[in-house]
Amino acid sequence: MDSECRTSNYNHKEQFYVSLESYYAEKPSKKPFDKNQIDLMIVEIEAAKTKSTKKTRREYNLLNKYDVMRVTNQSFLIKKHVDAAIIEFVVPYEELFDKIYDFHVNKTGHGGRCKIESAFADKFQIPRPPIEIFLSGCKSCNEKRNLPKKLVVKPILSSDFCERGQIDLIDFQSLQDGDYKWILNYQDHSTKFVILRPLTSKRAQEIASELLSIFLLFGAPKILQSDNGREFVNSVIEDLHKM
Repeated sequence: MDSECRTSNYNHKEQFYVSLESYYAEKPSKKPFDKNQIDLMIVEIEAAKTKSTKKTRREYNLLNKYDVMRVTNQSFLIKKHVDAAIIEFVVPYEELFDKIYDFHVNKTGHGGRCKIESAFADKFQIPRPPIEIFLSGCKSCNEKRNLPKKLVVKPILSSDFCERGQIDLIDFQSLQDGDYKWILNYQDHSTKFVILRPLTSKRAQEIASELLSIFLLFGAPKILQSDNGREFVNSVIEDLHKM
C-alpha cells in the first residue's frame, strides 16, 4: 500500500512539473524563482545592504520587495510587508510540489484552492497557477469528484391536518415498564403533532386498537404510512376495518 502511494505521489509530482513547464513556457516572466535564482538574490540583497556607493536599479528593487532571514546557518528569501511582523517565505520552484502537497493533504485535508491559499496566506509566496495545476492532478480529489451523485428524494408534502398519518414503533424492551415493552408513535405529517401510546407487544391487533382510539379522538387520516413496511400497515388496516 505504501509503495502504491509513493508511486502515485511520484507520478503526480512528475506530471505537475511537466504541466507547470508547459504553462510557464508561454509566460516565462511569471515563472517562480528557482533555487539558484533565490541564492543569487540573497547574495545581492546582503551585499546591497552594506554597499556604501550608489545602488543600482536592480538593487533598489530587490531591497524594496525582498529581505533575507537567517535561521541558524541558513538564509531564506522573504517577501517584504508593510507589517514587519509578517514573514512570508519565497518558495523555490523545485519545492512547489512538496509545499503544496503538505498543505493540501496535512493542513487542509484535501482542501480546495481557496482553503490552500488561505493556509498559505502571509506564510509562503506561492502563485495560484501551481496550486490549480496540483489540484487537477490529485488522484484522491478526482476520485471524489467522479463519485456518482446521490439521488434527490422528492419530499412528501401534506397541506392539511389528517391528510397523512405516520406510525412507528419505538423499542423499549431494554427499559420496559411492567408489561409495556413498546411505544406507538403516531404523528400527523402536516402539523407534526405527536401522540404516544404504550404497547405490550407489536401485534397488529393491539396497534390497531390504539390507533382506533386516536382516530375516534382526532379523525382518521387519508393516508397511513409506516417505515415498518407495507405488509405491516396492511395488517393494521385490516384489523382496523374489522373493528
